[in-house]
Formats: sequence, C-alpha cells, structure tokens
Amino acid sequence: MAHNQTTDQPLVLVVEDSRMVLQEISRCLLDTREFRVVTATTYAEAVDVIDEMASEIFFSILDVTLPDAPDGEVVDLARDRGIPAIVFTANLDEELRSAILSKDVIDYVVKDRAAVLQLKEQSLRLKRNRGVRTMVVDDSSSFRGFIRQLLKRQMFDVLEAANAEQALQMFAEHDDILLAIIDYEMPGMSGIDLVKKLRMEHGRDKLTLIGVSARVSEPLSAWYIKSGANDFLHKPFTEEEFNCRVLQNMEMLHMVHALKRHDEEKNRFLGIVAHDLRTPINGISGFLEMLLDDLAGPLSEDQRELLEIVNTANDNMLYMVNDLLDISVIHSGRLDLRVSETDFGQLVRERVRIHGFAAAQKEIVLELDAPPVPALNIDAQRMAQLVDNLLSNAIKYSPHGSVTQVILEQDGDMVHLIVEDEGPGISEEDQARLFQSFARTGNQPTGDELSVGLGLMIVRSIALAHGGKVWVESEVGHGAQFHVTLPLASAARSEKN
Repeated sequence: MAHNQTTDQPLVLVVEDSRMVLQEISRCLLDTREFRVVTATTYAEAVDVIDEMASEIFFSILDVTLPDAPDGEVVDLARDRGIPAIVFTANLDEELRSAILSKDVIDYVVKDRAAVLQLKEQSLRLKRNRGVRTMVVDDSSSFRGFIRQLLKRQMFDVLEAANAEQALQMFAEHDDILLAIIDYEMPGMSGIDLVKKLRMEHGRDKLTLIGVSARVSEPLSAWYIKSGANDFLHKPFTEEEFNCRVLQNMEMLHMVHALKRHDEEKNRFLGIVAHDLRTPINGISGFLEMLLDDLAGPLSEDQRELLEIVNTANDNMLYMVNDLLDISVIHSGRLDLRVSETDFGQLVRERVRIHGFAAAQKEIVLELDAPPVPALNIDAQRMAQLVDNLLSNAIKYSPHGSVTQVILEQDGDMVHLIVEDEGPGISEEDQARLFQSFARTGNQPTGDELSVGLGLMIVRSIALAHGGKVWVESEVGHGAQFHVTLPLASAARSEKN
C-alpha cells in the first residue's frame, strides 16, 4: 500500500516480512517528509507492486529472506527490473556478504538496534546525491566504466574524462561538479598536477577530490593530499571501501554547505533584527533629546543626570545594533564602497577630536601625530567607522589617566595608521581570533562599557575592502598597537591600470 504525501517526494519500496519492523521503517521514512513509501511483506506482493509502480520507485529496501523467497530472490527481482536496492538482513557472514554485493546493490544493512536509523540516513543521502554531478578521470575506459557504475548506484550523475586536459575542459563547461575521482598515471598531465590545478580554482567547500592509483612505490597518498586532494584509494579496492570513502567525503561537503546556509540565515536574521531595533532606539533618542533640551519643562540636576545616563545607554545600544547591521552586510558580501579621493589625515584628526570627549571622561589623553599625507581613494564614511572603532576600542580598554597615541605616516606607497594604548595587552591566543566575529578576549572594559565583539571584525573587513591590511602587536601587561595600512590613491590607480 502506498502512503501518498506530496507528488515531488520520491517513492521508496520497503519489503519486509515482519510487520512491526515494516511499520517502523515506514514511519521513520515518512517522518522525514522527504519520501513516499510503498510496502510489501512477501515476494508475491513485491511482484505486484513492482509490476504496477516500477517506473515510480526511486529505490527499494529489501529483506533478503522472505517466507516465499528465502534465498534473496527479491533482490534479483529488483535488479532485473532496474530498481536500486538496499538489502536488509538479520545475519551476515562473508559468503552472504559476497553474494549480496555481487547483485549490484547500493549497500546492505544488518538488522540491529541502529538499523532503522541507518536506513533513514542512507535514504536521505541517496536523495541528496540525486542530480549531483561527479567525474571520473582515467585513461582506462574499463576503469571509468567500473567507477561510473559505482557512482550511479549511489544516484550520482557521472561525467567521464580520459585525461587531465579533457577533465579541465569539462570543468570549464560545468560549474556544478562536486566530486572528481582522479587517477595518477595518465598521458600528459598527471593526476597530482590535475589536483593542484583544480584546487587552485575550487576550494574544499566547493569540490571533493579523491586520488586513485595502483602504484605502491611512491607515497602517492601523501602527495595527493598535500596537493589538495581530500582522500586517496589504492587500486585494487573493494566496492564497499570505495562507497564508504566517497560517501564520507560527500557527507563532509554536505555539512560544509549546510553550515554555510545556516550562517547566511543567521546573518539575515541579525540584519532584520538589528534593522527593526533601530527604529524604537532612534525614537527613544529623540524623546531624550527633547527632555534634555527642557522642551517638557525644566529639569532638576538629579533628573538631568539620570536622563544623561539613560541617553548614554541608549547610544551604546544604537552602536551595538549598527555593528550587527554592518556584520550582516559584511558576511553577505554586500559591503559596497562609495570611493572618492579623500584627505585621510583630516579625517583622522576629526575623529580624534570627536573621541576626545569620551577619553576625557576617563582622564585618558589622546595624543595625535598626523603630519600631512597624500590623498587616499576611500569610502570616507566607512573609513571614519574604521577609525572610530579603533579609538573607541583603545579608550574602552585603557585605564584611567593613561595615554593613547594615534600616529599617521606615509610608508612608501601606503599610509600607515597606528593606534597605541596603555591597556592590559593581548595574549597570543586572543590575538589569533581578535578580528573574528563576536571575538572576546579575557580583558574587561575599564569603564563598564558594553561590547559585542564586532568592532575589530568590522575594522578588518573595511581595511581589506580598500586593499589594505590590519594587524595587532601586543604583549600582556604592555598595551597594544593596532596597525592599518592603506594604499595611496596613486598606488590604487596604478594597480587597476
């Protein structure tokens, strides 16, 4: 009986003589909402279902021992009708294992406590594999045909190339290849050289590469992996070993893609939340300004002090929300720059003047050494944000009564900005993750300021977007120097030309 849900869900045939086990497998598959299920408990029922629905069946899960077919006849039936099969068996010795694998099945699963979960995972994997484009590169047509059949049993689409040059041409024509099986010895370019070339153009999050070779005189497995391959197989290998290696590597690639999707969803969520939060925060700012301007009547000193505290907290909240918005834009790759030739020295002097008030509240002296420097091609608004984040970071973690130095100088065809504080310093461990999203160090702000650990990530992203660099030099107990280098306008023009 078929359990219909939506018509775009592939149909799975389950043949099992135990009705309790049959119901458990069916329930587990249906709960995924990824499949339809049709069932049979005997060989005769399986024949009737296949006669009626063979063209619809995506794959089958078959009990190898049935009351009216005790010797695996249902597996032969499925193979003869072109229906891929996973064999479900209670007992598995070497003789039965060899017999099952000789029938060109997808795989076998032994009936134990984890069997139903394993069947569900294999079913989901087969659905994910459907339509995924793969390639086998080998000058032996018989070996290509062998690998092609193994990959097709796992529901992959397969391309074949007889040498590296053909493979590169196919990669140029198809940008959706996710897996390549590459032999070492081929006429022309070797498999290792092909791996190197492909890896330069396709990251590990885009393409899985598996080397193969019959040679045992060299450490080819190490050479392949050092050249960028994900894995290596020595010929001859068993079909079962090949399937395990391929599926494990593809599972890793799937997990990377899933993590990237979740990260994109997280960034979109952060952007939406931050955008929606700005409206009420701006409204609070407006009302606070009206109250502080005595538009609702005169304030006592205590009332004014309390409102100024609230106003400061509201401003801090707005800064944090703006940082969240910036991070969502940066991670989505939508950091658009409005570049114009700008006096960067004047911009730095203006930002230091603005931050002087916050520094004075903590009795921190801001010292500026900024001789004239040539103009830069920059987004002035984004660059002001970069300088603001560096200055606020220095003020936030510097002790009362300390000195923060801001130095601007020309260094060849670059402009070098240094912000040096007398704070607690940063450990090497913290330095390694300082410019990442939501990075926190062991240090605490010296004036109870708030931080979500985004400011330095934004600094790095803005600097890189302008063709610059950013780094930190620090020792614990001896403050920190934050460095930013940016290309001069003339240097940026020459690079484009």
